[in-house]
Amino acid sequence: MTEGREKERRQMIQAALEAKAPKMYQELKGAQQLSQFLTDREQMLMNAFRQERNWIMSPDQTQPKPGEDPIQQAGRINNNLMTAWNQTLAIYLDFGD
Repeated sequence: MTEGREKERRQMIQAALEAKAPKMYQELKGAQQLSQFLTDREQMLMNAFRQERNWIMSPDQTQPKPGEDPIQQAGRINNNLMTAWNQTLAIYLDFGD
């Protein structure tokens, strides 16, 4: 879902930064620190998501719920992963000047 797409994530972070915090974007760019900022932010984003993913995929969380068939179980786990990803994006793409 998310591994091996560092470049795309950095581009997404850059676009959010430029749109939501143009002053900060220009300051980082002018100081030649934009690339490092994007790399650091992407790593923080992925570390946060991995932590959530590890919890979601822990044995306690992946056990079937009462009356849940394997398809429902897989759907629930997938929904939890997607929710975690979307929440992580919302946090790490939130910028303000």
